[in-house]
Amino acid sequence: MNKFAAIGLLIAAAAAGAIFYFNRGSQIRIEGSMKKVRMQKLYENSTLLVFDFRFSNPANFPFVVAEVTSECTLADGRKLEGELVTDADAKPIFAFHALTLGDKYNESLIRKSRVAPKTTEDRMIAMVYRTEPEPLEKRSGCVLRIRDVDGAVSTIAETPGARR
Repeated sequence: MNKFAAIGLLIAAAAAGAIFYFNRGSQIRIEGSMKKVRMQKLYENSTLLVFDFRFSNPANFPFVVAEVTSECTLADGRKLEGELVTDADAKPIFAFHALTLGDKYNESLIRKSRVAPKTTEDRMIAMVYRTEPEPLEKRSGCVLRIRDVDGAVSTIAETPGARR
């Protein structure tokens, strides 16, 4: 290979690296971790999980929440989808179960929540699962999927130390 080809490849690699470096804030996503997962039996075959988490928006653009879903993997490998509890419903649930569930520490992450660029926030999401608490106590983990209005999907997985 002649030296002009090597120089050309080096210049092309440097240009590609610069393009990726300067566009790193253009990808819409959120990154985060679970801080606490709380559980409360509501009634027969219905268990509430409350996910308290911290996340950040590293992009240069706001992240606008379109949808939040959750999935818990049980010890036997089955997966359960949760049903989102609205913020209006979460407040009386926390008031009624204050002794066992604790306080509602953070604002709920709901549809149309706007997460400003380059910020970090603490939020919560409450989900109802159609099962008794025992299978959820033995779960291998839960994942939250948060979809932006433009279609980007970010996931926040439960960490082992998050269970209360």
